Amino acid sequence: MERVPKKLGDVKKSWNPNTFLVSFKLETDVKILETKAKGALDKYGVDMVIANELKSRRNKVVVYEPKGEPEPLQMMQTDYSDQISEMIVDHIRSKLGFGKPEPESKESPAKNEEGKAGDNIELHVSNISLKCNEDDLRKLFEKYGTISRIKMLKR
Repeated sequence: MERVPKKLGDVKKSWNPNTFLVSFKLETDVKILETKAKGALDKYGVDMVIANELKSRRNKVVVYEPKGEPEPLQMMQTDYSDQISEMIVDHIRSKLGFGKPEPESKESPAKNEEGKAGDNIELHVSNISLKCNEDDLRKLFEKYGTISRIKMLKR
């Protein structure tokens, strides 16, 4: 096995400085989670870190941003397994100025709270299971707007 270099910091520096970059941190020890999350904000220049502890990863996360206090997001319905994922996406959308998604027809572009067609948003998602495919991602994200392209980088 070889160590893979972290390229997260290069996304904004080299590829696209206008990217809203979100990083994810998962730790087994809650005592070091906040330090690592805040470290990622500084070290990689990300706009947001979604942090969670291994034992509660499916129902609770804490959102860190360069300014402001950490914001916890906690799943409310234990029988709804995708709820935390949807809460994270809704939180990111609100930070970008978009409201909660409404069902839309395939012909209409994504719209923001004022009902205007929104700008194209490029979303980079990392640490996806190797078992995941484009159809899985499309099903997860299509309810939040029109997907024009999915590009999956494989090892």
